[in-house]
Amino acid sequence: MKRLLPAFSLIIILAVFVWSQTPIEADSSGENPASLDSIDVDSLALEDTLFIPPDTMVSIPGGEYMMGEKKDLPDQRPVHIVKLDSFYIDVHEVTNAQYGEFLDATGHRLPLFWDDSTYNQPQLPVTGVSWYDAAAYCEWAGKRLPTEAEWEAASRGGLEGENYPWEGRINEEKANYRVDPDEPPSGIKPVGQYPPNGYGLYDMAGNVWEWTADYYSPTAYADSSDWDNPGGPVKRSARVMRGGSWNYTERFLRCAYRNRAKPDMRNNYLGFRCAKG
Repeated sequence: MKRLLPAFSLIIILAVFVWSQTPIEADSSGENPASLDSIDVDSLALEDTLFIPPDTMVSIPGGEYMMGEKKDLPDQRPVHIVKLDSFYIDVHEVTNAQYGEFLDATGHRLPLFWDDSTYNQPQLPVTGVSWYDAAAYCEWAGKRLPTEAEWEAASRGGLEGENYPWEGRINEEKANYRVDPDEPPSGIKPVGQYPPNGYGLYDMAGNVWEWTADYYSPTAYADSSDWDNPGGPVKRSARVMRGGSWNYTERFLRCAYRNRAKPDMRNNYLGFRCAKG
């Protein structure tokens, strides 16, 4: 994971060699400055040449991924193969605790339900945020929103031909969703309460819908012929959201299901996670 570009490796080696030949003098306190052994050489790399993901992200390998579904709605067809570069994505949906750090650092506007105890608990996914709010958080964190293609590839957890992020059918032991449409939903849950998918990602189905970077078009798949790191239509009035939520039934939790919302919409069942790369 930790690797430097060759040119930077040579620069670092030369710099360390020259530094090591220079006598170490005591500072004004009489103590020696840091020794060579205490220097973290990896930290000398330029930010653009090295990314060390925190334990809150996982790496999704580059390659070919199936996208879409034959038997559901027309906007999920045709089924096609996309080619993606490797990228990182958050293990969990962004929580209120994480979003609170962003608010403290930036003075950004508060989420819609920030004072509501039903939705503002630290380990709940943040809701009441628009697409613009989500994008601002990701930028502040040094990340970005995932593209729709990245999101679907990550949600499948390395599986092909499955409707959900795991093998077999969905049930209430696997995800937070509205099991019975005639009964009240169970409500939003803290992140990570259900089993992860094959990539170690939690809540890729259910809990809250998730914003993605792409504009939504009902004919996006039919209209496009460029499937190398696709980024969706150039511009539309709505953005894509994925994954289903606590107040939606199982159909909406399918990996291929596409939903959309105006980018300024804020509600209690829509959040996000970030990507990098």
